Amino acid sequence: MIHEEQTSHHVSLPMTPSCDFSSVRVLIIDDEPFCRATLRQQLRQLGCQQVAEAEDGESGLRQATQFEPDVILCDIAMEPMDGIDFVSALRAGSWSHANQAPVIFITSHSRIDIVRKAAKIGVSAFLVKPILLNALKEKIGAALAN
Repeated sequence: MIHEEQTSHHVSLPMTPSCDFSSVRVLIIDDEPFCRATLRQQLRQLGCQQVAEAEDGESGLRQATQFEPDVILCDIAMEPMDGIDFVSALRAGSWSHANQAPVIFITSHSRIDIVRKAAKIGVSAFLVKPILLNALKEKIGAALAN
């Protein structure tokens, strides 16, 4: 499901953590409706107007191809496709924009084995729940600047 108006505009200039987020396209992938709603509200507070959502990795892949996000916020522990498998499939995809989008893992986990797997498959950053607004802003800005 996509919230707010969609346009074909994509962010092309490097951004800093203090950037204008109004044109940033964000895809939220989380199996918990409350977490998606909370993140959507936080993104609106940052000025994001283009937000799409998915409830697991499989629907996240479909949304990524349709929505072509600039950044993806993704939970790790989901069924049937978890965050690790989602990012692996995303990076193996052949579409032009979405497979290169930075992915920020949103998680309750900070296990070292998960962090290592995430680094190997190209995850940009981690945010540990509950997410603070300033941390979200900083991580998105840094991910887009790289």
